Amino acid sequence: ESAIPLLEETNAINVNAEMESHRDGTYSVPCNISIVPDIEKHDGKELCLRIEHKALPNPICQTRMLAVVGIPPKLSAIVAPPKSIHQDSLTLTCPINGFKPRPLTIKWMKIDTNDKEMELVKYDLNKDESQYFFDKYSHTASESSFNDGTITILSVLIFVATVKEDNGARFVCKTEHHATHNEGKQEITVSVKASPVLDAVQSFPEIPYDEESLTLSCRIHSFSPKTLEVQWYKDEDLMVEKPSNSDVTTGPEGLCNCTSQITFTPRKEDIRKAFKCRVSHESLKNHRGVMTPKEATWTLSKLISSPEELKVVCDPDLPEQGRSVTLSCIVKDYYPPECNVRWFKGFQPFMTAEVEEPHLDGATGLYLRKSQIKFIATNEDHNTEIAVEVTHCGKQKRQTYHLNLKGLPRDRKS
Repeated sequence: ESAIPLLEETNAINVNAEMESHRDGTYSVPCNISIVPDIEKHDGKELCLRIEHKALPNPICQTRMLAVVGIPPKLSAIVAPPKSIHQDSLTLTCPINGFKPRPLTIKWMKIDTNDKEMELVKYDLNKDESQYFFDKYSHTASESSFNDGTITILSVLIFVATVKEDNGARFVCKTEHHATHNEGKQEITVSVKASPVLDAVQSFPEIPYDEESLTLSCRIHSFSPKTLEVQWYKDEDLMVEKPSNSDVTTGPEGLCNCTSQITFTPRKEDIRKAFKCRVSHESLKNHRGVMTPKEATWTLSKLISSPEELKVVCDPDLPEQGRSVTLSCIVKDYYPPECNVRWFKGFQPFMTAEVEEPHLDGATGLYLRKSQIKFIATNEDHNTEIAVEVTHCGKQKRQTYHLNLKGLPRDRKS
């Protein structure tokens, strides 16, 4: 007969006893007792096995002092994502493994770059309660139990990381296991990066001129760390001109900025080509170290292009006196479409000149315009100078044609 009320209260006892008889008429009872002790209730308590029998004047007692020990937690390295980005949510996970009994206190601390330590969160596992010291942080704990009675906890600290507050700071997970008087600790240094932001590319002048200097500028900002590489491309070809980059400056939030410029001479064949400011930065690498650059694109959609050299064509090639003569000129490869075409005979303007509306060449984005004059050739037209004058964007081009009539001497002028 056993009497262990302390253990019976917890249903933590299992007694196995079977009666055995012998030839001499005596009996024996092998007795096995299995218990699951609780360190909080049973450590230092006495286990007593009491035997009562009719042949005994008094019960016989056998005692054993219980020394119950716990298993302290083992903390694994804090797990963090491979890349921490400015203003993104950051999760730090500390695995706390294989301990018992359950009562445990978890603390998350932060040590900034000036070695100033501050407590962020205090968590009581037994009560499942978290105490927060800053609104920025939140904490969760997931628990797993095993057949041997041990417990594993995943302690998770969540916050929005910033370069100014968190880059270079150390985050510490501490544990206090009350039953074993054990204190555990793991820490990790956080590196917070900020991806560069590229503003729209600006051009100076806003509408460039053919064969004249053009500067493209791109402001690059809100990045950290400060080292970055800037390249300029025309379509997918690296431009031969060397860009000019300003010094990198750091703002009050710990974020960096600079401006990159490139100067070159655009030509008509550059119309509709894309000019790209392409930036490579440490924050743009994936977990395998592969870089995905950022870029801002500016397309040359408008280029103030002067018309090509003018050419006057006469029909017929050798006009005759008293017959119709047509002089024509094609103004081509220019932009924008507005231009003025005038014809002169000597110093007198032709009032009946025909000028077509500008036509857009879809392949080049440039315009062409046809103009002609018609008249009946007279003796006075022989050896005269006829000119076409084109005014475009404040610039003038002029081409002359010396008219000679068939059958009349070239040096004669009536």
